[in-house]
Amino acid sequence: MRIFKILSILTIKSHKYLLILGLVSLYIYSVFLLYSILFKLKDAGNALQLSSFLIQSGMLFFMLLGFQIARKNSGAMVLYKTIKGGIIKVLILNIVLLLLIITVFVFSLIIITNLYYFHLNPSNHFYFESSAFLINNLLLPYFIAGLIGYIVGANSRSTFSYAYLILIWALLSPTNQNFVNNLLSNAQLTEGFSLLHNLNLGVQDMNAPYQPFYGFQLYWAKKVIYILILLGICFLSIFAATKRRLQRINIASLLFTLVIFSLIPYSSNNINYLDGYLDEYDFYEKQHKIPDKDLFDYKIESFKVAVKNYEKFSVDLEMEVNNIKTSKIAFTLYKGFRITKINDSNGINLRFEQMGDFTIVNLPLNFIERTITLNIQYTGNGTLANPATQNKVFLPSDFSWIPANKMTPTHFVFNEHVIPNKLSNPEPIKFKLTYEGKEKLDYVNLKQIDGSVYEGEATGLTLIGGDLTQRKKDDHNIYYPKSWFSYENELDKYLLEFEKMISNYNNLFKTNYKLPKNIVLLPSMAINDSYIFTFTSSTKEQLIIQLDPVKLTKKRPLNTTIPYQMVFAFNNNKNFKGPEQFANWLVFNSFLGANLDNDFKNKSSFIFKQYQQLVAEPYISEKDKPIYNKLLEYNNTKLPNEFLIKWKSLLEDDEENDWEQLEELLKTTQMEVIQ
Repeated sequence: MRIFKILSILTIKSHKYLLILGLVSLYIYSVFLLYSILFKLKDAGNALQLSSFLIQSGMLFFMLLGFQIARKNSGAMVLYKTIKGGIIKVLILNIVLLLLIITVFVFSLIIITNLYYFHLNPSNHFYFESSAFLINNLLLPYFIAGLIGYIVGANSRSTFSYAYLILIWALLSPTNQNFVNNLLSNAQLTEGFSLLHNLNLGVQDMNAPYQPFYGFQLYWAKKVIYILILLGICFLSIFAATKRRLQRINIASLLFTLVIFSLIPYSSNNINYLDGYLDEYDFYEKQHKIPDKDLFDYKIESFKVAVKNYEKFSVDLEMEVNNIKTSKIAFTLYKGFRITKINDSNGINLRFEQMGDFTIVNLPLNFIERTITLNIQYTGNGTLANPATQNKVFLPSDFSWIPANKMTPTHFVFNEHVIPNKLSNPEPIKFKLTYEGKEKLDYVNLKQIDGSVYEGEATGLTLIGGDLTQRKKDDHNIYYPKSWFSYENELDKYLLEFEKMISNYNNLFKTNYKLPKNIVLLPSMAINDSYIFTFTSSTKEQLIIQLDPVKLTKKRPLNTTIPYQMVFAFNNNKNFKGPEQFANWLVFNSFLGANLDNDFKNKSSFIFKQYQQLVAEPYISEKDKPIYNKLLEYNNTKLPNEFLIKWKSLLEDDEENDWEQLEELLKTTQMEVIQ
């Protein structure tokens, strides 16, 4: 220990200017990053996710530090030979010192960030995620960079050593990938993109903001294994300190490991939903044949659902149905879930045809009962907005991941966006769920009977598992991303405003909705948040709201959309046959929200009202435009409550001539606007 202290002091003194310049620069940039994103914007997730320049600059510094330490050792080799076992001991201790300096620096950042998290919210659960990110994306890459620098410094006397190091650093660091990618693209060498991606030691996509539901993507095995390999080469360098031929072998080994490293992809269980988004868009943009109405005319009594979520998201369910009137039945299930088998309670395989979102099942030939239990097995990954992977699950009760006797497609295209339909059952039915998976679920809308068994009655089945935390507020269980801990006060104010708006909605339509016991707050799960306000859904037991409280990414004040969320939150059984019908509801919602809003002339609220009308207008036919323009004459005022009640009723009926009915309503209603 005494020798280590002496050598440490000597090494630090001999590199004091490099250490002071490098460490001070890194601390200054770290403080700037934390101040600009964490302190000013309270965005804990992006303060780390957008740290690629810190990762890159630290890798360069510690690579040069390792190189300089090794070079100093080489220069003092004659002196170390006079000490028995001195060469090996000194070289090992200097490697330990290099790794210790890196460790102290990274853990000092962990302590600083966790202390600030504690200052913001002592009860937060983001400590572990933050520490794991800093260890994975700073400590391990810094170790690798430092050891590479040491290996090159110990085994190369070439004047081009610095050039080698800069090239290796450019290939391994995250931000330089963009520059190198451009070079490869210009040279038509696009096959090199995957190799560069495999070499990257930092954040995998430096341009992607933090996604609070998914949390950080951390890759441990590949980095740890590479550190162990580099340590092995370092020890070989120690024993080859005076043997030129062996030093060349060490350099060759380093280059060989880099090549191997580039060929091994990072193991990831995340599904790249963006790859299939265009296919989804193309599919739902077209009109598809819907099975005969009679095939959907039956009643679903109960579901027994067994989910196994490991390598695949697999569902094995029993669906008990009665009141069957035909020899075939049809149901709706999102087309991304591929059905592998359907049989009856006797185990007899039944013929079926899955056509997009609709499946037709041929019942047994000797079927004479009006009741049957079908066993249906299927697998899938969900969608971008509703993922179903072994790591993260967001399958709300109104998403079509459970068969439903609805004639409506699960999605439709509106203004170049794929919008999900709400396909929950009108009345509660019995559910029994057995769930097995790599990760535990954060929320299920049924009562937990055993560790993995849930039972209850509901209009649908909700499974949610992400990077979430839970806290109690009065009589409510509130679930939200761990990284939102600094926004707890804002979220509480939002829910208070939401509850007041429910009261306004109840007063207008004579309903009795209220905040349910379980409230789930999530970030936008779609490709963007343009229609985030339409994804609010509510049942007796749960309220699911997608919103964005983060100052770095949100587009408008948090409570702006609340008045415009009500009709979508409490109209879950309304599904849309196409974009035209959805547009009609958006026009209605723009006026309804203005009536519910106590400050409807607020600039943000009024702009949001106009935004809905703007995106809906292209779907209004030229024949109906005069009626629409007549409505716009009342845009700066509140409409009579009686008019809105009747307007909502005509939208909910089965007649398709909404605009003709609205024209008649405009003629027969005394339009005394509310100022």
